[in-house]
Amino acid sequence: MADRLDLAVIESRWWERSNDSVRGVFEMLAGNLMDNPFGYHYEMFNNAASIQEIIPRLARQPDIHHIYVGAHGDDKAILGAGKQRIRWTVIQGLLEKVNARQLYGLFFACCGGQVERLIDESGVTWIAGYRVCRLDTLLGDGPIFLERLLSEQRAKRN
Repeated sequence: MADRLDLAVIESRWWERSNDSVRGVFEMLAGNLMDNPFGYHYEMFNNAASIQEIIPRLARQPDIHHIYVGAHGDDKAILGAGKQRIRWTVIQGLLEKVNARQLYGLFFACCGGQVERLIDESGVTWIAGYRVCRLDTLLGDGPIFLERLLSEQRAKRN
């Protein structure tokens, strides 16, 4: 049995003057599922260059099949550190090159997500996210992603 989730969590800095992070949620998840709160991959991106390096590298890793991307965003871009804009077309270009047999799922926790276009142009099995930034949207979509991830992890164990 693997001691890690097949998950990578990448996020941008949420605020200039604080260190908020989604990391704690995934540490709890990995701790409960894998008895290892650090049983998943985590890193941060700051700008287009860093995300252009990170996503293809993670997609080539044999033990990573799901990526959670967390950042502020709008209908044109996701935001890196210091509000550096990473256009959705850049993300789309990255996903067109991803091996679909390797990367199964992506979740964009970014407001204004353009996931419909990303799904059409990529070889990734499933892509989810949200367009409207409201607490009820976040609370609704997050558990859907986690349930999908959990069901795939359980299937691997059996």
